[in-house]
Amino acid sequence: MNKKTLLILLIFFSTSQNIFPAWYDIFNTGLKKSMEQLQESFGKLQQEVSNMQFFKSSSIKRGYDQSKNNYYIEIEIPGYESKNIKVDIEKSGQQKYLMISAKQVVETQIIKKGKKKQVTTEKSEVKSFQTTESLPSNVKEREAKWHYKNGILTVKIPIDKSVESQKETISIPEAKKHSPALSR
Repeated sequence: MNKKTLLILLIFFSTSQNIFPAWYDIFNTGLKKSMEQLQESFGKLQQEVSNMQFFKSSSIKRGYDQSKNNYYIEIEIPGYESKNIKVDIEKSGQQKYLMISAKQVVETQIIKKGKKKQVTTEKSEVKSFQTTESLPSNVKEREAKWHYKNGILTVKIPIDKSVESQKETISIPEAKKHSPALSR
């Protein structure tokens, strides 16, 4: 029975209480029970939605550092096991990217004790994390090392000193009186 039908029947029976008293009591009891179940189900659904990971706002703390020989990146990603973290360095043309991903299944067990019996509910939730960081072109990606401790992932990538930083100066021609690109 859908909500609209329940509402119509509720209005009908609430106005006809005096006409059909026996039927009204039977229906009203059933309707109250259905409405309570509907409210309980909606409450549970609302709680589950509020517990979902993608509704929670979070900011990822990151730190970058560079020494004479190494480039360092620290990323705070608590709650994962190191075996579930994947670190890759990908090269696209001259640009290099550090790609970090993590995926973990979190299982929880909820035990509700009632007067007559105990109800156990098991819940599985998959949480995942993914980020991509640009790297300087002069890093030695094959010699990168990483470790994960206390929720902090530290990546150390040696700097290739034989690769000179390429810098190109672009000259700007004199501006015309009216540039069509700037008038948009």
